Formats: sequence, C-alpha cells, structure tokens
Amino acid sequence: MREKPLLFIPACLPKAGKPAGRYKTVFGNFIKQNDTTMKSIKVQYTVQPGYVEQNKVNIKAVMDYLQANPIEGMFYACYQLEDGSSFMHINIAKDDETMSKLNEVEAFTKFRMGLKASNPISPPKSENISLVGMSWK
Repeated sequence: MREKPLLFIPACLPKAGKPAGRYKTVFGNFIKQNDTTMKSIKVQYTVQPGYVEQNKVNIKAVMDYLQANPIEGMFYACYQLEDGSSFMHINIAKDDETMSKLNEVEAFTKFRMGLKASNPISPPKSENISLVGMSWK
C-alpha cells in the first residue's frame, strides 16, 4: 500500500470557487523565491492505535485555524503513513521567524500537548530537510 494522499494543506489550497491550478502556482513561486533561505522540517511519529482518530481531529483543528488565519510564507502539511498509525508533518517556511509563528497557534499547542499525553509508540522526531528539486513550474 502507498502513502495516503495529503490530509490537509492549509494556506496553499485554493478557496472554494478558485481554480485548482492556483495551488501549484502559489507553492511553486514560494519555493522558487525562497529556495536558498527557506527552512524545511519533517516531523514523524507513531501514535497508539487507539489515538489515531483523535490525532486526526487535533491535526484538523490546526489546519482549520491555518486556513482561516494563514501564516504568510509558510506551507504546512500532514500525511498519514501506510501503517495507519504513523504521521509525517512537513513545514516549509521562508525563514526561522515565520516557522516559529506556528508555535503561537493555540490549536497547535493543544495538538502537541495531546500527542505527548497520548504516550506515542514512537515520539516525534524532527529533521531539517533540504529541497533538491521539484517538478512544479
């Protein structure tokens, strides 16, 4: 089985009634303009099977907030992995200051606290990642 598609992409998805191609343009231009200075982080963890649905609810609360209150210059997405209990978050921001704004979001704080209290099988592991290339123009 392959990775499930993106669960949520906040500020980059077009609003209802806007053309879908706008997403590629917004994200593609963001990366091209910031590929030497941007900060990219991947966080991956595995939750207890009984916490999967609550984790999704908590992630959705973060994404709902970010869609209503986008952080300019930041792309944030979450994937659910093939095993069903593992999640991978990707955060790409134009700089450290922009990336740190996510920590000011109350829904994100609640998400992190809930995850920690859930006693994950594999705790969140954060890695800096670097863009090598992309297919979007």
